[in-house]
Amino acid sequence: MLDQMDATGRLRKMSLVAFLTKFRRQAGICCLVLAVSVLQTKVTFADSSNVNEPAGNVARPIIVRAGFVVGNMGGVKISVPNSYLIPAPSVEYKGEDIWRPSKTTPPRSFESEIVGIALLLRDTDLQPILTKEDVDEYQTEYKPSSSNRDHRWIIIGFDTRFYALNHGSMQSTYEGWIKDEAHWGPWIPQETDVSGLKHFVSKKQNVNTTDISPPDEFFYDSSTRNTFIECTNRRRAVPPFDARSGCTQRFNFPELKAQVSVHYPKADLPRWREIESSIQKMVHTLVVP
Repeated sequence: MLDQMDATGRLRKMSLVAFLTKFRRQAGICCLVLAVSVLQTKVTFADSSNVNEPAGNVARPIIVRAGFVVGNMGGVKISVPNSYLIPAPSVEYKGEDIWRPSKTTPPRSFESEIVGIALLLRDTDLQPILTKEDVDEYQTEYKPSSSNRDHRWIIIGFDTRFYALNHGSMQSTYEGWIKDEAHWGPWIPQETDVSGLKHFVSKKQNVNTTDISPPDEFFYDSSTRNTFIECTNRRRAVPPFDARSGCTQRFNFPELKAQVSVHYPKADLPRWREIESSIQKMVHTLVVP
């Protein structure tokens, strides 16, 4: 999906992030059923008696997802707590097929090159699911388009191959979409920018559809050529037929030589700069000096 839209179009194997994007489009906007169902069947807990909680908080059990994933992205060493990862498959090392894993796992080190990784974090603070309270909330209150960001968990994907194919710029992605009139276009440029982004709407846009539909508008940061956001507008298929519109934001992370993707409700589009900044700060905590 993503590789088909990028101008180079030479990536034959579907990457982790591309799979998540394709699955998301096929299953409905922000409908991460696969990740949710796996998470719900694999959650276990340990005794929290030795867990240091901040003052004023009651000690709570933590998920037994000890350990770290180590490797490097773009030559930068990273160490990612297992609690940050979506349920497997969540990490793709160079030369390995995550969909057909080997029976034996080779030893990992900071020399191991990671080409794709996906994290599951809370929208508000980009923290992982750590407590039983978090899990209960995730299982009973998870709402893909919830207006309460404390009840929203998002997947953040990183892929070094798209960064390389697009030469660290979203310009080729933008040009690919503009030329793709037969698929989702033609794209009509809008006179007014939105939150500092150029705005393009498909002539096929139908905001009242309740069907699973492809993106029908996109936004582009033409000043930096670093951010591209695609959005799909639709409504719930049952009463109250409220808006279920969502966006996927893609931007480059030069330090890791990776392209980042994150999905969220369209109402959060004005936060796109904040989203990029928050993700960058979070990733810096994973970098090993």
